[in-house]
Amino acid sequence: MTIEELIAALKIESRAQDERYSLSGGASLKQLRADGYLLQPIRVNRRSYGFADYPEFEFYLPFPAETSQFRNGCSIQLFSGDEQPVAGVLLYLEGNKGEIRLYTSDFPDWIDDKNIGVQLVTDQRTNEIQLETLKQIQQSKKYLSLYQRFHQPFSGKESLVRKTEITFQNSSLNNSQKQAIMACLDTDEVEVIHGPPGTGKTTTLVELIDQLNRQGRRVLVSAPSNTAVDNIGQRLAAQNIDFLRVGNNVKVREELIPYTIEGKIEESNLKQTIKKMRIQSEQLRKMAHQYKRKFGKDEREQRKLLLNEVKSIRKEIKALQHHFEESCYEKTNVILGTPIGLYDCQFKEESYDVLLMDEAGQCLEPLTWTIIPLAKRCILAGDPFQLPPTVISEEAKRKGFNVSLLETFIANGFPVHLLDIQYRMEAVIAEFSNRYFYEGKLKSDKPVMADSNHLFFYDSAGADYTEQEDEHSASLYNLEELRFIERLLDAEGIDPKSTVFITPYNGQLQQAKDYFKDVPFQRFSTIDSFQGQEADAIILSLVRSNPNQQIGFLNDYRRINVAMTRARKQLYIIGDSSTIGGDEFYSKLLDYLEEINAYHSVFEISE
Repeated sequence: MTIEELIAALKIESRAQDERYSLSGGASLKQLRADGYLLQPIRVNRRSYGFADYPEFEFYLPFPAETSQFRNGCSIQLFSGDEQPVAGVLLYLEGNKGEIRLYTSDFPDWIDDKNIGVQLVTDQRTNEIQLETLKQIQQSKKYLSLYQRFHQPFSGKESLVRKTEITFQNSSLNNSQKQAIMACLDTDEVEVIHGPPGTGKTTTLVELIDQLNRQGRRVLVSAPSNTAVDNIGQRLAAQNIDFLRVGNNVKVREELIPYTIEGKIEESNLKQTIKKMRIQSEQLRKMAHQYKRKFGKDEREQRKLLLNEVKSIRKEIKALQHHFEESCYEKTNVILGTPIGLYDCQFKEESYDVLLMDEAGQCLEPLTWTIIPLAKRCILAGDPFQLPPTVISEEAKRKGFNVSLLETFIANGFPVHLLDIQYRMEAVIAEFSNRYFYEGKLKSDKPVMADSNHLFFYDSAGADYTEQEDEHSASLYNLEELRFIERLLDAEGIDPKSTVFITPYNGQLQQAKDYFKDVPFQRFSTIDSFQGQEADAIILSLVRSNPNQQIGFLNDYRRINVAMTRARKQLYIIGDSSTIGGDEFYSKLLDYLEEINAYHSVFEISE
């Protein structure tokens, strides 16, 4: 893909995102509410001023609402009738209670209106940063040449085995992990660490970061999601490896706050200075807001003076924080953040030795390019056989916009280091993915079991478990599968507290949450939301059951690879062989299930 084609695809995807969330795109308030993109009305509770003195408020939903699309850290706007909407971020939403931070200097006058609402919006800023980055690459001889080299067959030198021994800090590393680390330490080329599910990719990356840090190298560590960044951060903290976690603190796990700028300020002498300044600012703000909406000229001038003083104090606070921040960057070799979090630090070109990108298979290529120029070389880690970057435009997908740079590197023959021992799953659970996706190259740490007490497929063929379409969201669900799962829990004595229910379809997820509201499942999740996580037992509801053998996005086999590789001990799959069996992939899966005696019929568990 040329840089011009990538820019065109990004613009197509940006337009598709705007249309999905926008009233101007043809969706009504009712439709947006039904689809879970809008919450209205909400009721405001406590107000305060939080990070960087942004206004924050708690709220509750007075009526039941579809909230599945609202995830912690997502971009939103607060609106009320014809008033100008205010941009913000959802700090959290649990049940019918949540909290929001507004990106403005103060609360809007209409904050207490009875019909205010919250709407999901496109992350316009991220799209703008990606577009600007690609245009800069297009105009830079150096980076355009690098872009072209990345998109051509590899012509560099293969990594050489390190001649000088190094002392590994983790004594439990296997040979493939050690080889990957040594290759990444020794070369100036791009390197790829291919980590299939359960192969200890994070363990490998933590050791690599530790080794780079011990060599005095400056390292940027990134991933497309805050969850993935924090997973590495937690492991580094456990190893007492010093690092700085940058980005929006809202999206940082609480235990990692001490590693953020704000957390380090809390431990410094600057804390009391800023605290006094904030108290003074708040006192002045309260004085200013003693004046209501309607007041005279003198009162208006007094309010203006007070608010200007508030702004001046806040500006001084930001200047102190910025100086402290710069000193932290200078003293810390390892910096963690999402691509946008690192981009916002405004580091100079090639000011770091290595960029290490985890979950690179899920990162849009333009997003990866926002931080590639910050380091002298890059290492990508991930698995091209798990979920690709999220792209909603089918046209953009056809143009290859959902192909990550990790996939491009592997396809072009760049050096790849496969981690080849999986530690997570019982061997019988891992084996089908091993055969189909990983060419049989993976070995299981656990011994192969001859029995089939770990993997079960229950076939609903002939049982009339017909899929249905939600009238509002158009997502699919299958109530009969849920009724069968209820019987399965009882018949097999499955402990729901250590079991996660997953499904490809949000419609089925919502139905399951309602149907099993009194069953203490460990978690309900879509497959996409559960990538990178695991549980002792997984129940996978495939949903699709129709006479036309239509399987929808089940034809992205990477999604099923993710689903089948989350379970440590038991995996239960419920599906209709007459619907999925016409597909070559699922036909092979059914053959494997029969081979290991894991194939059952739903009729075996009577009502």
